[in-house]
Amino acid sequence: MPATVLPPGQSSAITTKSRIDIVSMKEKLLQDLGANAEEYWNLLKAFINVKLTKLEFDEQVPGVLGEANIHRHNEFIYAIIRNAHNAEPPTDVPPLKPRAKRERPDVAALLKQLEAAEDEAPLAPLSAAAADDSP
Repeated sequence: MPATVLPPGQSSAITTKSRIDIVSMKEKLLQDLGANAEEYWNLLKAFINVKLTKLEFDEQVPGVLGEANIHRHNEFIYAIIRNAHNAEPPTDVPPLKPRAKRERPDVAALLKQLEAAEDEAPLAPLSAAAADDSP
């Protein structure tokens, strides 16, 4: 097997096939961010929700993180993508409970009921005089 060449600043822990502990990576990133943490997360959310272009995101992140800490951001994003790609669920998270299915109304039956009610007591058109008498 050929040796894997890693980009500068990237740890070898990221190249393994097991899940990467993104919680500890996030904690390190939060430490580096300090008071700028909220601004960073808002930028990241805006980028993920397509409210910022990649170019806009790339221009703003270094000002928030500082050039020396960009590697933490890159490793964090890479780890999220790597975990998603491996598609191995974390072992310490309980499975989600299935949501109860909502009962959908029978539209055909509702239409029949509405038609039957109209047949029994059809609605008379509202005259202009009757509309003026309303409170």
